[in-house]
Amino acid sequence: MKKIFIFLIIINSLNSQILKKIEEEIQEIYKKINPSLFELKFKNLWITGFTLDKERIITILPYVEEDESIIFFDKDGNKYRGEIEGWDEFTRIAVIKTTRELKIPEFAEFDKNLPKIALAFSLKGKGSFLILPIYEENNGKILIETKISPSFSGAPIVNHEGKIIGILRGAKIDFELIEKIEKEKLKEKLPLFYYQFSLPHISIGYTYDYIKKRVNLIKERGKVYEGFLGILVDFKEGEGIKINKVLRDSPAEKAGLKEDDIIVSYNEKKYWNVKDFINDVKSTPSNSEVKMEIKRDGKIKSIIVKVGKKEKKFKLKREKRIRDLLKIWIIE
Repeated sequence: MKKIFIFLIIINSLNSQILKKIEEEIQEIYKKINPSLFELKFKNLWITGFTLDKERIITILPYVEEDESIIFFDKDGNKYRGEIEGWDEFTRIAVIKTTRELKIPEFAEFDKNLPKIALAFSLKGKGSFLILPIYEENNGKILIETKISPSFSGAPIVNHEGKIIGILRGAKIDFELIEKIEKEKLKEKLPLFYYQFSLPHISIGYTYDYIKKRVNLIKERGKVYEGFLGILVDFKEGEGIKINKVLRDSPAEKAGLKEDDIIVSYNEKKYWNVKDFINDVKSTPSNSEVKMEIKRDGKIKSIIVKVGKKEKKFKLKREKRIRDLLKIWIIE
């Protein structure tokens, strides 16, 4: 019994030493990254940003207005002002230009070997960090198995060497998943006061390579609008993505797409599920011309579509569908 007790003391001591070592390593990484970290004040939100180049900060914003300015603070509490140079509607990445010279951190490509652990840092308090268990990366999108607080939106994703490998967007409610939930099952969900916390969500980020592509678009266009075709689709097993409806006055209608068309490829890419197709359409900047192959009456046809942006009238229809779905559960 005495030997077991001594063994447990030794194990506990080793655990303490390991934890202390991990803490010291995280502190060293934080010291390396914090000169490039900033707290940003946007409307009523406090978010995180970091240096992109000598005169630019990158962050994640929910929306922007024309000629918007942002106040930001460095690690010593010094106050600065910057102007929004551009914004990407799809990723919510915003580039903020400032007149001061910034300290540039080290960047690295995202290592695709999974599973992996990364860190995220903010200046909240005297410095906060998150341990990020990453379980998937797909076309530049990083999926993270943890819920992210709003203050970490825009925080750098950092590897064990203290190099930035991506940006943290944060928790995202999956409205597509909500729409698929059967109404009767929805009514059997958790009590109303707890319902808001039971909505399906994931935490996401973007790799450094993907950030560079979107930032180049922002520099070129100023504001990059999310791509929009104006079609309702589902997946038809053995054939591909079937168009169930084409919205009136939409880019799809103007290009000649029709109901019951089967989408064979979009921008020379084939699809085995609807979600990947929708994400690729949204990530296509508006006004881009894209080649689509569709099957109609058994024949393959090529169509060039000029991708549009979602106008207010189309956005309201989607929002109304979600509100109607939730209202049934809440009222009855």
